[in-house]
Amino acid sequence: MNGNLLKAGVAALWTYGGRGIGLLWTIALIAKLGISDYGQYAMAFALAAILAAPLDHPFTVRSIRVAEREFLGERTTRVLTGTALIVAGLCLIPVSYIAWFALVIGGGELVFNAYKSQALRDGRPDLTQRMDTTRQATSIALATAYLFVAPEPTLLVASLLYAAPYFVIAVLSALRTRGAAPRLPGSWREMSMLFSENLANAVYIQGDVLLLGFLTDSTIAGYYSVASVTAWAVAFVGQAFGHTFHEKLRAADGSVTAGPALKHTTMLGCAAGSLLLAAGTVLLFTPASPQVAGAL
Repeated sequence: MNGNLLKAGVAALWTYGGRGIGLLWTIALIAKLGISDYGQYAMAFALAAILAAPLDHPFTVRSIRVAEREFLGERTTRVLTGTALIVAGLCLIPVSYIAWFALVIGGGELVFNAYKSQALRDGRPDLTQRMDTTRQATSIALATAYLFVAPEPTLLVASLLYAAPYFVIAVLSALRTRGAAPRLPGSWREMSMLFSENLANAVYIQGDVLLLGFLTDSTIAGYYSVASVTAWAVAFVGQAFGHTFHEKLRAADGSVTAGPALKHTTMLGCAAGSLLLAAGTVLLFTPASPQVAGAL
């Protein structure tokens, strides 16, 4: 158990390093382009999650359970699917910012998850989060440099620079999957069940940002997104803890006894919820936006 907690702790440290960098990126984006442009950016990210997460879910679930041959073939399909989304997104640049950026980011996450899948399969969330943070830091460094160097920066160019590392990852992922023929991630019934399950979850998690943006405006969506991103950053500790049990669960054929103890997950959940409640309450008595405080 101590080893699992250590891996989860290291993964959380990498994640919070990434979240800290992400917070600086959020501040820079809002400072240079305004909360309205940030709201469009947040809406595109929300749509990316709704589109890509359900497509990726069957691959994620099976990658930690199936035999090596199936895993390698399904990883190839995962890369091809993500690449197709990236290409489709680039074709939509003249049409809609939210649509093109959502497809490029969603496709980029698919190919990146394929690249990281071996580490996740091995029960190493610390490695996957290190890769996540490295990718995020690279994206943010490119986009932030542009925001501060360009005399009149635009959201379009900043977003293209942010997405640039995904193009490199797509090439690296394609090279990594050479020699493995594409395979579907399970039967059509299994895929549809996993897809619909995650689609409902993605809409539940991200749909509010899109709905707020369409019903009000991108400014309100921007405020709300800042709060929701903070909440999910806190919740990640529990997710990383669960990821450390993949190997044990696979070896035990999914037996609950091989997973985390209920008391540990309960403690993590209560601690995360209490932290967010306290943060939101404190912000109500500060000059911070009441929209952000209320959302927390």
